[in-house]
Amino acid sequence: MTETETLEATNTKKVEEEEDSDDDEDYPRWIRSIRSKTGLETAIEIDWPSSSQTLTLSTCMEPDDIAPMFDGTQWAGTRVWRSSIVATQYLLAHHHEQSDQTLLELGCGLGVPGMILHALRGWKVVLTDKDPLPKQLENNSKTNFGEEVYGAQIQAHELDWSRDGVQELMKKQYFSSQQFDFVVNCDCVYEPLYGESWKLLVETMDELLRINPQTVMITSLERRKADGVDKFLKALEQSDHISKVERLDFETDWPEVQLYRVYGCL
Repeated sequence: MTETETLEATNTKKVEEEEDSDDDEDYPRWIRSIRSKTGLETAIEIDWPSSSQTLTLSTCMEPDDIAPMFDGTQWAGTRVWRSSIVATQYLLAHHHEQSDQTLLELGCGLGVPGMILHALRGWKVVLTDKDPLPKQLENNSKTNFGEEVYGAQIQAHELDWSRDGVQELMKKQYFSSQQFDFVVNCDCVYEPLYGESWKLLVETMDELLRINPQTVMITSLERRKADGVDKFLKALEQSDHISKVERLDFETDWPEVQLYRVYGCL
């Protein structure tokens, strides 16, 4: 290797290490990125404050599932987003007295809110996202909570955002209740990455509130340039089975994250 090539390789390695460090700094101190010797992130460890259990969430995909990650938006499903942390903090702070609840998470990625609410509150949780993420969610659920808990207390399903998709989910999820007490979605609206898929999310949320207008529905969003969020919120307000969209006043470490509660028509 020439001196120039050696210098270029050294600079490249330095940049990669700096980028990895920047990624890790996005996480609170109680979230750790587990990396291989080559620097590849293989898992996330979460020591949630007030929890005695460490959650270990694999971020590795099966070989056959890796190709689609570069042909769309599924790579976003292997990160812990600030919005998911804020949504979890809000639910724990404002609904701490409630037990034996059911929670549906839309576009859940690693499923942090659902996993934490199950671990700390014992809520029954249905985690949903696009294929192939449900298989990873199933494996992570079994790893952290046991084979016997998966299915009975926590489930993972593929969900196509639509009214028909909601109806299919209701048939697939086999908790005793056919309604959800809580529905949460985190960072599911960002037009540069997801396009106008928020229109399908609106349809899905509207259908869930048609089924159960009393559902506590929380949307957590990190605001970015040209994100499409304002159009999403306006579309929610104009939906048939939504009576109000309310910005929640909740103090966080990240002011760019906004929380909204979406109300059904009672």
